[in-house]
Amino acid sequence: MDEENARQVVAETKAPSTTKPRRRVRWRRRVIWLFLLTIGLPVVFVIYIQLAIKFGSAGKGFSRVVDIQGTHIGLVFGCDDKFENRDNLYFKYRMDATAELWHAGKLRGVIVSGDNRVADYNEPQKMRQALILRGVPDEKIVCDYAGLRTLDSVVRCQKVFGTNQVLMISQQFQNERAIYIANDHGMDAIAYHAVDVGLRGGLRTKLREWGARVKMWLDLRVLNTQPKHLGPQVILPFWGKNRLKQRNRRQTSASVAFFFWWLLRSNKYGRHGSTKTDLVSFSVRADGARTKKKPKI
Repeated sequence: MDEENARQVVAETKAPSTTKPRRRVRWRRRVIWLFLLTIGLPVVFVIYIQLAIKFGSAGKGFSRVVDIQGTHIGLVFGCDDKFENRDNLYFKYRMDATAELWHAGKLRGVIVSGDNRVADYNEPQKMRQALILRGVPDEKIVCDYAGLRTLDSVVRCQKVFGTNQVLMISQQFQNERAIYIANDHGMDAIAYHAVDVGLRGGLRTKLREWGARVKMWLDLRVLNTQPKHLGPQVILPFWGKNRLKQRNRRQTSASVAFFFWWLLRSNKYGRHGSTKTDLVSFSVRADGARTKKKPKI
């Protein structure tokens, strides 16, 4: 009995088990790591995209007209002229900036690019009318009715209107995103920043811009998204004669090069892409007489 009592006393005086607290600590660590992976990594990813666009457009955006050298083709990004039955300040400031550049002699012409998916909503025509009222000649304005998004407007400027050098006109947040798209497509683009809307009136737009930049990055780097509408090329009426001649010369050279490439690759004149063709139907014998070659079948 004494031995049993002694064992019982020893068992009661032993330190309590630490198994359960250790398990709780491990689960807490796992929850913390899971939180960091599910919340922290996306936050870091979003911040990285914002910084990449910010630094990628550095040095190509200007807020003063005097800092812009030479004359350019302007690309104005569209929006509606009204917002909740009031004047849309984004629209007004973009039109003012475009007119300021025109009267300062910085523009040869303007492409107004916006949405016209439905008949009663026409951003390009509203921009054209607003610029005419501000003194920009009608013949110097070209409408792009398929500028559904910033990506569409920039890529169509290159592939449809045939210009790689462009001066973009909008607020700074959109210009930075547009320059990033232009850089990705090998364009030589700069931007003029229109007056921005104050924080109180533009807070919703600023918050939406974070998502728009993530979407743009995925379109360029992952999805390889193309404009919804392309179509045939359009020759801008305000191109100079030298520019038109250069473009026609490039198109002619490309057509000639393609013709000779097709000629060498064609099964009719060559076999399996060989440069040896049967265009010559005569050969010269040793005695100088010409004999007709037997055609190959």
